[in-house]
Amino acid sequence: MAAGVGHQLAEQQHGDLRLGLGDLPRTNLLTQQRPRPAHAAGVAGEPPFDVHRKRGSWSIHDRNAAGQAYCAAVTTSVRCVCVPRVPHGREGAMTVTEGGSQSPMSWRYCGNQIKLWRMQAGVSREQLGKEANYEYETVKSMEQGRRKPALRLLQVADQMFGARGLLLAGQEYLKPDKFASYSQDFIRYEAEAIVLNGFEALVIPGLLQTKEYAEALIGDHCPPLDDETIDARVAARMERQALLDKQTRAFNFLIGEAALRFPVGDKDMHVRQLHHLLEAGKRRNVTIQVVPFGGTHPGLLGPFVLLETPDHEHLVYEEGQTTGVLYADPPKVSIIIQRHAMILRQALSPEASADFIRKLAEEL
Repeated sequence: MAAGVGHQLAEQQHGDLRLGLGDLPRTNLLTQQRPRPAHAAGVAGEPPFDVHRKRGSWSIHDRNAAGQAYCAAVTTSVRCVCVPRVPHGREGAMTVTEGGSQSPMSWRYCGNQIKLWRMQAGVSREQLGKEANYEYETVKSMEQGRRKPALRLLQVADQMFGARGLLLAGQEYLKPDKFASYSQDFIRYEAEAIVLNGFEALVIPGLLQTKEYAEALIGDHCPPLDDETIDARVAARMERQALLDKQTRAFNFLIGEAALRFPVGDKDMHVRQLHHLLEAGKRRNVTIQVVPFGGTHPGLLGPFVLLETPDHEHLVYEEGQTTGVLYADPPKVSIIIQRHAMILRQALSPEASADFIRKLAEEL
């Protein structure tokens, strides 16, 4: 294979049904390794895959594994076309922004599949809606991905169009994402990190939250999330906490006093969260330190997480309101390491921190 050629687009067909590139999810069929965090990533509109340019090269990136998996479920043959990709360097960062009002790609892809199968079968939207007991506009919204394709519509469409289970298979990939789109790359690296050093000024870190604390935070998301998505994200956050049980990995948390004093929920819930911190801090591989009020330090600029991979590479993750940035650029990582050290100098010792948290819980 020629140098600089890595990512692929798939042009797929199933029987007489030929799918153009605009109908396909993004895919990365050749590269078996996960994308490194040190490369640019942007968000394009349609077709549903990322296309961006850097130093004369074009790169197309998969942004949703669900669409990729669904693609495999509804097609039987694949013809691959190689395109140049941006070389993975250490000078950039992976920046992902939450889609806002844009529907999930899996909705759009699954809806488009319903439309293509319907057109191939010569069935009108009115006929499909009548059979599935949906209005014309509802079917249209589902086909265009503006509304999540309903299980009932998938069942009826699969039977009417003779898809033999291929359309119905899409239901598995229409489940809500467990994590916000901008944090998913960080979550993958966090799962393998041998050392995690984090700072939070205003909220308890996710790995240390009680279920009810997580439910309160995620439930107050803006714009509002549906119950299914809230349940999925809360469950995923609780599952992440199993990482703390890996005794050969080190977790060090710096938590601002404001996060400890600010009540999320009622008083009893707040006390339970503080006791949960005390229990978590008893693990040999978990260190919790309080950064008390007073003075200035770099943590006032915002939260961050430092990760060390099994290959002893250092990554930084920073998160804002709707954007997450994961980067491995050595000069930038060095700055965060220095800032972490400055905050650490102002923090209470682990023992004094436990006493501080215990006293605060008693006062409540």
